[in-house]
Amino acid sequence: MHRYINPVVSVDMSTKPVAASLCHCKVCRKLTGAPMMATVLLPTEAVKMTVTGGAELLTLATSKHVNRLRCPRCFSPVLATMGDGKKGNERVGVPLALFDAALPKHWLPQHHLWYEQRVLDVDDTLPKKRRGHFSGLYE
Repeated sequence: MHRYINPVVSVDMSTKPVAASLCHCKVCRKLTGAPMMATVLLPTEAVKMTVTGGAELLTLATSKHVNRLRCPRCFSPVLATMGDGKKGNERVGVPLALFDAALPKHWLPQHHLWYEQRVLDVDDTLPKKRRGHFSGLYE
C-alpha cells in the first residue's frame, strides 16, 4: 500500500494501477503549472481518501466526466475522479508528485497522453498518444 498524508488529507492506494501516464493536456498543464503531469489511474475502489478536521476538498469540474479535488490547506492536487456514470467505467487519477518515497516500477509512466498539446518535445522511448488513452500514436 502507498500512502500520501498531510495534516488534512490522506490517500491510500492498494492495487496495481490500470495505467501510469504523462499527460500534456491543457487542463493538466494549467492546474499544475508544469509542462506535463505524471498520474496513475486506478479503479475507484482501490483508493481510500480521508479528510480530517472538518475540512472539505476543493472540487473543480474540468470536463463533463472529470472532477479534480485539491487540498483546502495547501491547494495541492489530490486526485481526479473520472467516469461516465456507468458501472465499471469509474477511475481515479492520482498525481505521482504526491508521493515522496520511491515508487514501484509498475507506477512509472508507460506513455504520454495528449502529446499533440505539448509545450515541449520529450525525447524518450515511451509511446506518445495523440490524445487520450484510446487515440492513435503521435507521428
